[in-house]
Amino acid sequence: MNNFLRNKHSAVTAPASSVMQQQAQPFAPDARWMKRAVYLPLVMPIILFLVSLYSRPTMYFDSGSGFLVLRSMLQGAAFNTSIVPDPANIANDVATFESWWSPGQYLVPGAFVWLGSDYGLALALTALISTIIGLIGWAQVARSFAVTPFVLLVFMYGLATFRYTTLPFRIYNGGELLLFAAAPWCLLWLRWAVDKPPVVCFAVSLLSVALLFVVKLTGLVVFAATVLAIGAIEVMRQRRLPFPILAMLAASGAAAISFMVFWVGRGAVPAGGSGIAVTWRAILFPISATAFSGVATNDLLSWLLLHPPASILSDAGVISYILGPLGLLLLFWFWIRLRTTRYRPMAICLLTIIALYTAAFVAMYSQGAAISFEERNLRYTGILSFLLLLVALDQWRPLAGRLFR
Repeated sequence: MNNFLRNKHSAVTAPASSVMQQQAQPFAPDARWMKRAVYLPLVMPIILFLVSLYSRPTMYFDSGSGFLVLRSMLQGAAFNTSIVPDPANIANDVATFESWWSPGQYLVPGAFVWLGSDYGLALALTALISTIIGLIGWAQVARSFAVTPFVLLVFMYGLATFRYTTLPFRIYNGGELLLFAAAPWCLLWLRWAVDKPPVVCFAVSLLSVALLFVVKLTGLVVFAATVLAIGAIEVMRQRRLPFPILAMLAASGAAAISFMVFWVGRGAVPAGGSGIAVTWRAILFPISATAFSGVATNDLLSWLLLHPPASILSDAGVISYILGPLGLLLLFWFWIRLRTTRYRPMAICLLTIIALYTAAFVAMYSQGAAISFEERNLRYTGILSFLLLLVALDQWRPLAGRLFR
């Protein structure tokens, strides 16, 4: 009789618990669906590529100068050298080493041209491949910090639809596009290499700095800020200078010497300056671009403020006086919001990179470097700030965040 009652009780209570589980399941989407949804934004560059096949991309002046070098090289000139008529005697030619821009902006599409493609298709293919590689790379960066599926999904959809990722399919911007593709992977490689033997760390560091240099000269600042941040964090964590960090610094020193001898020694670069002149614009603009360029804020404001009464506000320098202090407060809020969570190591790593990278541009602007006041120059830290913003907002656990957990 007791066994019969126990069995009867379990038969009654079991369905009740299963009903509760079934009721809870709709609030937690299938993990397999989430994995597929994260990469749905990759459809966007494919669609834009198909459109660009009908209306081929154009190019900026900077990229156009690079393609003049490519044409000279295809006609037999030395590497990264353009051949132009001598102004003093057009019967002669003058060979000029192009040190102002990195060679990646024309080498990547130039490979498609060399294979027989026309220039328009080469630019479209470069935009497609670089955008997809960059989106996957940034997704892996977010995954490496164990962000929630909701944050990862919004992060990917944002990157795939912001103007700086869709513009290259209409206007090829060279280095900015290639740096978007290379920067996240180099960040992953350097963070991975710090726990490997010194030889591996040295090789990975050299590979990273070479890749970042080829895609854009700003990539050297990306590399320097990342290496210094990773090194400082490891020294503070281990209370000593580990051998992998020494190897990473040795690779950085070798890269710096090679760059000065074989590149700067042959021509001028934008980072050069004539003197120190610290201004509020030189300080506030890098801060505002770091905090807001990841969501293309300046592009949005410039579009919204096109009417003549507000035309003065569409200037990046004027906007920075407003967004600079707000950006500084926003970066500080990231730390306050994340310092007591499991994302504290992530906040320390990314905010250190952001601080070093921004300080480097403040220094270059203050010494009169020929670098434009455009947020594209600080897009790398802008994307890192965008990721921190999503993680910080997710700590409030809004309804949408709970549904995607």
